[in-house]
Amino acid sequence: MILLVALLLASPAEAGRRARVAPLDLSGPLRADTLEALVAELAPLVGEVAGRPFDAVPFAGIGTPDTLARFVASDSRAILTGLYPTLSDEAVRQLSRTHPLEVSGLVGKYAPRAHGVYVSEEALDAVVASGGVSQGERGSYLRLVVAHELVHALQDQQVELDHAFRTCEDFEALQSLRTATEGQAMWVEERVAARLGLTELYWRAAAQQGWGPEGLLVAPAWDLWAVYGQGRTWMDWLYQDGGTEAQWAVIASPPRTTAPAFRRGAAPLQPSRIGEGLDGVELGLTEGDWLAHSSVLGEGALRERTLGVEASVLDALLSRVTEGAQREAVREDRAVWAGLARLDGEGAARALGEHLCAAEPAEALLGEAWAVSREPWEDGAADYACLWTSGPSGPRPARAEVRRLVEVRGREVLLLEARGFRPGLRYQRAVDEVFAGAPAGAGLVAPAPPR
Repeated sequence: MILLVALLLASPAEAGRRARVAPLDLSGPLRADTLEALVAELAPLVGEVAGRPFDAVPFAGIGTPDTLARFVASDSRAILTGLYPTLSDEAVRQLSRTHPLEVSGLVGKYAPRAHGVYVSEEALDAVVASGGVSQGERGSYLRLVVAHELVHALQDQQVELDHAFRTCEDFEALQSLRTATEGQAMWVEERVAARLGLTELYWRAAAQQGWGPEGLLVAPAWDLWAVYGQGRTWMDWLYQDGGTEAQWAVIASPPRTTAPAFRRGAAPLQPSRIGEGLDGVELGLTEGDWLAHSSVLGEGALRERTLGVEASVLDALLSRVTEGAQREAVREDRAVWAGLARLDGEGAARALGEHLCAAEPAEALLGEAWAVSREPWEDGAADYACLWTSGPSGPRPARAEVRRLVEVRGREVLLLEARGFRPGLRYQRAVDEVFAGAPAGAGLVAPAPPR
């Protein structure tokens, strides 16, 4: 998949190493032999920048948007089947819709099981037609697409991507792997683009996606920036500390959570019994057939829910989380997300709870016609609590709302989020069950055996 990241200006040394061979003519219709030649041309450069040579030049193929979409769907089903081995095909299809692992409008896609780099000329022309790039930049944009996908091809030759994604323990481990692989692809792309004199195109494309080298530019681009933009920053930290070999070590064995991607040198949380308190929380809010999944608390999940908080403040607070778990449950018409964090002090726990209550939803940050209301939540057992409701301004159905309950008890912070329905008084019952079910001083659980 291709999302272009902004580039740092090439150093004089890098400028001197820019490609000296006359580039292929990519101005006309894309032919199979032209794409094969482009892959063969870029593969040595990608390998040089990434610090590992290709075992073989990957297969190159031209496909339609539907072809690329089928590859995406196939990858998603394989990953979700690994996470939910007992689910029916219909359940996996539903999760594929609610947890898309790719974005729409793909111009390029590396297909691990086909071991090939595929490009959709139709999607490429759509980018030009939309004004994303000019007709004269069409060939340059294609080079960047192919360079990105070649990084994934190289990763596959080194660590067997299909197996790595299919054997992730949970969604947070999956997010860590995605952030590592896409982050490395972004990092390599920067340097390839600098060699080719395409830095400005990268910066512009990144801004069109809603993020850039300075970070997130528009709130709704959070998911893209967290994986691609912050992933690139993570890979740069690793390079500074240990070169490309440090990057490859993370690709081969990514951390259990995304914490190291957001805080340099951070140790990821490990699975602990604190998550027992979240088991079945969705049933406490409303009965029905849910598809639910629990994992170690993801730092990205908390950051997404504290948009607008100064990074240094959030870094300091999240460094004090000692245990955490999250649970996500989905149905066709509604969803639940719950996160439980234990911090090393009551003051830090209250501060995190206050930030979670004060945070604005992405829609409100865009200045859209969006309403946010906050009200105290009366619970004698809580040290701090609030109820936060977000949705379009004016009369609206429950299915258009997000309701967030934040409660702090001692060193523990619970965030319980309901999308598409109003739990009402059931909130209190669910909160009590979560805190009652989370063992004090929960401790770590034994790691799952490798799959």
